Amino acid sequence: MKAPHTLDPSRLDRLRGQSEDAISAAARAQDAHLHVHQKIGAARADIRLWEERSSANLVDMSRRQLSEKTAEINEQIAKLVAEKNRLYAVAEVAREKSSAIRELYRRCAEFAGVDPYAR
Repeated sequence: MKAPHTLDPSRLDRLRGQSEDAISAAARAQDAHLHVHQKIGAARADIRLWEERSSANLVDMSRRQLSEKTAEINEQIAKLVAEKNRLYAVAEVAREKSSAIRELYRRCAEFAGVDPYAR
């Protein structure tokens, strides 16, 4: 009969650290995605505000100037949407990595006979 395999506790600590780092990275990626999402919402609100002010004659702006202004903002929105999609993909990868490392840590801790949720 073979002796049970032992797990070096320092390896488990490093794995826990990697797990915590991955969780933090996923949270940062999600925050960046949310920030760009909010910028898009603000830009769309700006377009509505310009259109409302123009139609209520609160700003001295011709139709052509309004069209140019909204086209400029829509161009910014298109760039932000592309960035948002890129950040979503980055956040998704970070979440998957975080989940995999957490699961690996949990299984290794259980194998070592350690409570994976203890601090």
